[in-house]
Amino acid sequence: MSKALLAPTSMLSTITSVGKPVLVGGPPTIDMFALAMKFGLKGLGKMWKKLGDKFQDLIDRLRKKGKNRLADILQPIKCKTFGEPVDAATGRVYHTNVDFELPGPIPIVWERTYYSDAAVDGPLGYNWHHSYNLGVRRLEEGAFLFRHADGRESFLPVLEPEDSYFDRKEQLLWTLDRQGYLLTDIRGLQYRFDGPENRFGYRMVSDISTKDGFRIHFEYAPAGKLAEIVSSRGERLKVETDELGRVCCVSMRQDGEETRLVRYRYDDRGDMVETIDALDVSKHFVYTDGHLLVQLTNQGGMSFHWEYEGKGENARCVHTWGDGGVMEYFIRYGKGYTHIRNGEGAETEYHYGEDKLIYKIVDANGGITRQQYNGYQELEVTVNPEGYTRKTSYNESGQPVRITDENGEDTFLSYDGNRNLVLLCTPGGKQLSWDYDGMDRVVSRTTLSGETVKYTYEGGVLHTITDEQDRVYTLTFNDRYDLELLRFPNGLFRRWEYDGRGRLIQAVDVKGNATRYAYDRADHLIRLEEPDGNVHRFEYDAMGNMVHATDNIREVKFTYGALGVLKSREQERHRITFGYNSELQLRRIGNEAGDNYFFELDGLGQVVTEIGFDGLRREYERDGAGRVTRVNRPGDKWTEYLYDGLDNILKEEQYDGEVSLYTYDKDGMLVKAENSENLLEFTRDRKTGQIIEEKQGEYTVNRTYDSEGNCTRITSSLGADIRHTYDREGNLQTMQAGESWQASWVRDNTGLEVQRTFSGGVTVRTERDCFGREVRKSVRSGGIEKGAYRYQWGIANRLLSKENELTGTVTRYDYDRFDFLIRQETMQGSETDVIYRVPDFVGNLFETPDKKDRKYGAGGKLLEDPDCFYHYDDEGNLIFREFKRLQKTGVTFDRKRMEKERGIRCLATGTGWLYEWSSNGMLKKVIRPDGRPVEFRYDALGRRTAKQYFGKVTRWVWDGNVPIHEWSYKVTDMQSDEKESTPLKEPTKDITTWVFEADTFVPTAKIQDGKQYSIVSDYLGTPIQMYDEEGNKTWDCTLNAYGKTTTFEGRSLNECPFRYQGQYEDRETGLYYNRFRYYDSSNGNYISQDPIRLRGGLNIYNYVHDSNLWIDIFGLNRRGKQTTIDHIEEVKECFLKDNPKYTHIGGGKDISGKQLPEIYIRSSNPVPKSTKGGSYADLTFESPDGQIVHINTVDRGNYNNSGMSRREYVNANRIQADAPDSIVITVRKGDTVSAGDLDIQKQNMKKGKIHNH
Repeated sequence: MSKALLAPTSMLSTITSVGKPVLVGGPPTIDMFALAMKFGLKGLGKMWKKLGDKFQDLIDRLRKKGKNRLADILQPIKCKTFGEPVDAATGRVYHTNVDFELPGPIPIVWERTYYSDAAVDGPLGYNWHHSYNLGVRRLEEGAFLFRHADGRESFLPVLEPEDSYFDRKEQLLWTLDRQGYLLTDIRGLQYRFDGPENRFGYRMVSDISTKDGFRIHFEYAPAGKLAEIVSSRGERLKVETDELGRVCCVSMRQDGEETRLVRYRYDDRGDMVETIDALDVSKHFVYTDGHLLVQLTNQGGMSFHWEYEGKGENARCVHTWGDGGVMEYFIRYGKGYTHIRNGEGAETEYHYGEDKLIYKIVDANGGITRQQYNGYQELEVTVNPEGYTRKTSYNESGQPVRITDENGEDTFLSYDGNRNLVLLCTPGGKQLSWDYDGMDRVVSRTTLSGETVKYTYEGGVLHTITDEQDRVYTLTFNDRYDLELLRFPNGLFRRWEYDGRGRLIQAVDVKGNATRYAYDRADHLIRLEEPDGNVHRFEYDAMGNMVHATDNIREVKFTYGALGVLKSREQERHRITFGYNSELQLRRIGNEAGDNYFFELDGLGQVVTEIGFDGLRREYERDGAGRVTRVNRPGDKWTEYLYDGLDNILKEEQYDGEVSLYTYDKDGMLVKAENSENLLEFTRDRKTGQIIEEKQGEYTVNRTYDSEGNCTRITSSLGADIRHTYDREGNLQTMQAGESWQASWVRDNTGLEVQRTFSGGVTVRTERDCFGREVRKSVRSGGIEKGAYRYQWGIANRLLSKENELTGTVTRYDYDRFDFLIRQETMQGSETDVIYRVPDFVGNLFETPDKKDRKYGAGGKLLEDPDCFYHYDDEGNLIFREFKRLQKTGVTFDRKRMEKERGIRCLATGTGWLYEWSSNGMLKKVIRPDGRPVEFRYDALGRRTAKQYFGKVTRWVWDGNVPIHEWSYKVTDMQSDEKESTPLKEPTKDITTWVFEADTFVPTAKIQDGKQYSIVSDYLGTPIQMYDEEGNKTWDCTLNAYGKTTTFEGRSLNECPFRYQGQYEDRETGLYYNRFRYYDSSNGNYISQDPIRLRGGLNIYNYVHDSNLWIDIFGLNRRGKQTTIDHIEEVKECFLKDNPKYTHIGGGKDISGKQLPEIYIRSSNPVPKSTKGGSYADLTFESPDGQIVHINTVDRGNYNNSGMSRREYVNANRIQADAPDSIVITVRKGDTVSAGDLDIQKQNMKKGKIHNH
C-alpha cells in the first residue's frame, strides 16, 4: 500500500507538467533587445555596439597587462577537471565546498572556493573566496572590476547615467540608474554595491534582491568587514572577523539557541588552516610557500595531497592523490595539451586553445570528442567519438534558438521581449507555449494538447494554479515563506510545520496522519516518527555517513571506506560487502554467503566484463561513445546492437541470425518494431505523441484521449469497444465494454475507491483505515454477500492477517527482520495448514524452517527439492526439471542424446520437464513429461503473441502492456490451400476480450461468446472472484504466499488465468508468463535470470520479498520497496510544486500512476575520475527552455561534505559530466524534502553543478 495513495499532491502534477521530448541545450540567456523593452532603454542597440567594441578593446589591454589572475579564470561549466579537482587546461587546483546553507525566497549558500594560481588575500585568507565577498573596484583605466560569488573577476565599464552594458559571456546586465550601479544576473537577482570599501578598494555588496521585493541585506563594520547578513526570511547571521577582516565565525540565534554554523582558523602567513562545522568537526589544510594547497585532511582523517611544478601563481599541479593511492593522477603538460594518467593506468589528453577552452579530448580508449565554441564561449558544436554531432545556434543575446540533435533533427525556441521563452517546437512539430506577467512569472501555460493552465501570485509567491477544468489549487506560505498549506480543488489539504531553521518538523497528510522529524545541529535527520507508531533513529560518523539505523523492527549498520564509499551493510549478521579500485569504482559485490560478483572495467570505468555470483561471464564491447555494441555471452553466444545518434536501438541481432528492428519518429518515439514473428506499427497523436493506433500484423488497436491525456476509448479491429469516463479529479469513474458490461466507481475525497458496481448488480465495497489501506472488502450480488474479506495491518505496511468471513478461514502471516514474508498459517475450524517461505542468507527460499528441503547453487540457482533435480544451460536458464521418481505420465527421453545436446548429466530418472530458449532469452518451448511440446512466440517488445499445444494455437492481441484479445484455433485451420499460393487467413472465432482497469494491470472483465464476466480483485490487484452478467459467482480463487492456487470454486481455473499483476498462468506448463520471464509458483522462483541483472536485486532468480505487498509486473524488478518508491514520489511531487514550469519526463510515476522508464545518461565527454559507463537517473524533469534536471536518491555519506557516499558522489559527478548542461540534484534516501528545498531559482541551482539536498 503506497503512501502516494494518500497524497493528492500527485494530482498537482497533472496541471503543472506535460510530457515533451528531452532537450539538452541549456537554459535561455538574457536577450538584449528584450532588456531594452524591460528597462525602457531607448537606443540600446546603437549604444551597445559602440560601447561594446570600445570596452572590449579596453578589456583586451587589461588582460595583456596580466594584472589580475582571477579575471582569467573561466566559469566552472566551461572547464574540465579531474581528481580532487585539478583544471585540465591550466593545472590549477580548484576546490569548492558549501559550508552551510539556509532556505528562503533567496537562499543563503555560503560556499568556499580555492584557486591555486591566484594568490589573492581576502576574507578567508589567501586564495580562498566565499560567495558573499561580492564587490566592485574602480580601476584607473576607466573600468570596474567585479568580484563574482566564486571569486572570479570580470571587467565592467564606467557608464553614463541611464546607460547599460551587457556581458554576454557572464550573462550580466550592468546599469547606472538614479540610485547608482545595479548588476542583474541571469536568475534575475539584482545586486547593489552601497556598502563601504574594504581594505582592497572594493565597494561591497549591500543588497541582493528580486523584482518581487525579496532581499538579502549585508551590514559591515569599518573597513568593509562583513558583520551581519539578514536573510530573505529575516534571519540574522552574525559574522565575526579578525583585525584583517577575515571571517572567524558565522553564527545565528534561533529559538533562543545560538548555533555556530562554521568557524575558520588561520596561520601566521594568512592561510586558512582549519574549518570547524556545526558539530565541532574539523577539516585541516596545509600549504607550501606561495599559498599552494598541498594537503587537505577531511573530517574522517583521510588526506588528499597535491604536488606542483613551478612557484606561486605560476605553479601547476603535476601529481595528486589520496591516502593509500586513492584517486591518484600524474599530469604532464605540453604545448596546448595536458596528459593525465590515473592510478589504474588510464590515460587522457585534453587539448585547448589560448582561451583555455577545451576543443578536443582523447579519452583512455582512444575516442576523440571535439568541441567548438563561438566568440562568446558558448558551446556551438560537440562531436562525439562516433562522429555524431550536436549543434546549437544562439540569438544575439546568447539564447539558444535552434538545437540540432545527433540525428540531424531541429528543435526551435522563441522568446518574448523580456527574454522569456514563449514557444518551443520539437523536431516532430509538437508545441508548448507560455505567457508571463511584468515580473517575468508564468501566468499561463499551454500544454501539448492545447489546454491552458493559469497561475496567480500573492506576496511574491505562487498562490493559485487553475487548470482548463477550473480546478483551483491554493498554496499558503507562512511569514518566512515556507509552504504550510496546500488546498486541493475538492477542499482537502496537506499541512507542514517547520522549526526556526526552516527544517520540516511535521507533515500532516489529507487524512490527518502526522509524520514528525528531528535533526541534529548539522541538519542530519536523527529521528523520524511515522503515523503508525514506527520510530526510525539514525546515527552518523564525523563525515556525516549514516552508520546505524534502527526502527521498531529492524537494525542496520554500515561501514565506509575512503571518501565515504560504502564498504559493508550488515543486518542480523547478514553482511554485504563492496570492493573498489583506486578510482573508487565498484569492482566487487560480496553477498551474504561470501560469493562475489565481479566487474572488469576499461580505461573509462565502463563495465567490459561482469562475472556473476554463479561464475557466469559476460563481456561487453563498446563503441567510442560507450554504447554496448556486442555482448559476448556464455556458451559462445552473442548479441549485437546498432544505434542512431540519440542512442535509440535500431537493430538487435542474435548469434543465430534472429533480428529485431526498431524505427523512431523525429522526437525519438518508437513508431515501428519488427521481428521474424510480427510487425508492430504505432501511429501517434501529432500534438501529444500518445499512441492512437497500434497495428499488430493484420490487427489494430485504437485509443482516444481527452485533453488531460486520459484514455477515453479503446477499440480494435476484432470488435473491442471499451469506454472510460473520469471524475473532476481525473479518477476513473465508469467503464463500459460493448453494449452490456459496465462498471462504476465511488471514491472518497482522497480519490481512493470505496465502492465499485458491476453489471448484474454486483457491488464491491471497500473499507479503509486512516492510512488508506484496505481493512475490509465485501462483495454482494442479489442482496446476498458472496465475498467478505478482512485485513489486519501492522507497522511498515505488513499484512498481519486475512480473514474470509464467509468460510471462517483465517490466515496469519509472519515476517523476519528483513521484511521477508516467511510463514503463512491458515486456520479453518480445527484444521491448520502452515506454509513456510524461509530465506537463507542470500534470499533463497525454503519450505521448511530448518532450510534443509532444498539445495541451491551460487547465484540463487535452485538445484534440488524433494521431488526434482534442476539443470541449467550456460546462461543460467532452466533446461531440465528432472523427476527423482518416475511419474506415470513420464516419457523416458533418449538419455545419452539429451545429456550430450544439453550439456547436462542426469541424476535420477531422466524424465521430467524440458525447456528450450530463444536466442534473445525468451522461453521458446516446453516439452512436458508426456512428451508433448508447448511452443511460444513473441513480438519485438517481448509480448507473447502465440502459444501452440497439442494441435491448438492460442493467440493474443495487446493493448499496450496488457492483452486485450485472446482466442484459439486448430493448427489444421492454418494449412495452405493447394490451389492458392498464400496461407489461409488466420481464424478469428470465439474471441475473448479482456478488460483491464484503465492504465493498470488489474483485470476487471472478460467478454466471451456474448457473455460478460466481472472480475473482483483484492487490494494487491490479484483476481479473487468472477461473476456473470446475472450476478452469479462463476469463479473463486485463493493463492498462497508463493502465488499458487490453494482453493478454487468454478468450472475451470483457467477461465481467469491472471494471478499476481502481470502474470498469466499457462495450465499446460504450470508456469506463469510474466512478460520477460516465467515464474514457477511451486517454488517461488523464476526459471531464468533477471535480464536487468543486479538492478532487480542481488538474487537474480527471486520473485519478491513479500508477496503481500510487492509485485513484479514485467518480471524485471520488484515493485516494491514502498519506502523507496514513496520517497521518490515525495521528491517528485516536491520538485513539481517548487518548479511548476518543469515537466516530469523520466523515472517515478506519471500522472496516471504508471511507472516511467528512468532516463539513461550515456557517456559523452570523458573525465578520468568518472566511471563513464552511463547512468540512470531516478527522476528527470525538463523546463520549457530545455533545461534538464536529474535527481537521484543516494546513500548517506559525507564525501567532500556532499552528504552522500563516495560511490554515490562519483555517480552524481558522472551524470553531471555526461550531461554537462543539466542540473544534477541528490537527495539522501529517507530525507524529507520540504517546500522550496528543490526550487531551482530560489536554491540558486546552476547547470554544471551537483546540488545536494
